[in-house]
Amino acid sequence: MSDFTGAGLYDSYPTKRPAQIFLRYDREKLFRDREFQSFLFDSLIQMAEEIEDIMGCPQDIEGVYARDAFYVVQTRNQVG
Repeated sequence: MSDFTGAGLYDSYPTKRPAQIFLRYDREKLFRDREFQSFLFDSLIQMAEEIEDIMGCPQDIEGVYARDAFYVVQTRNQVG
């Protein structure tokens, strides 16, 4: 199984009931602010290139942008 990544092996169960939140994406800068879009996408490209340089090969990168900061949640070798 050379192309197996290990994702999805186990079921996840919440420990408490999740809250329902209704999202309004039309208010997000990502959808209405061209300057922010350019900043975000340029930053993501730069981070991905830096992570791949450090790891030495293409990566499957997961992350979050929140409260004006980037967070890399995990990275692993790209399969395929």
